[in-house]
Amino acid sequence: MTITMPRLDRLPAQERGLTIGDLEGLLEFWLQAARVLVLAGSLPDGLPNDTYARYIRLARQYGVKTILDADGEALLLGVEAHPTLLKPNLEEAERLLGRRLGNLPDIVHGA
Repeated sequence: MTITMPRLDRLPAQERGLTIGDLEGLLEFWLQAARVLVLAGSLPDGLPNDTYARYIRLARQYGVKTILDADGEALLLGVEAHPTLLKPNLEEAERLLGRRLGNLPDIVHGA
């Protein structure tokens, strides 16, 4: 099952009339039937950087696996919440680790 909200990222969360509690309530409802939660992309304006981390912890309470594909502070905080799978691109991984990953051994060591 895929739930998407087209163009949701174009307006700050407050202007859409959604609160963080509303979003988490919807997520908790859908997690009851989910097996995997994919958290990807930039967070919409107005949502705190720890949103993905909170969602990862919430999903774990329901036994739902998580895949995280994010960048910056949202990625760092999400990693600390221990998603099932982390999928950064090379540039995101380099920023997360604070070093260049110039070859396959560097990438494997960074993982």
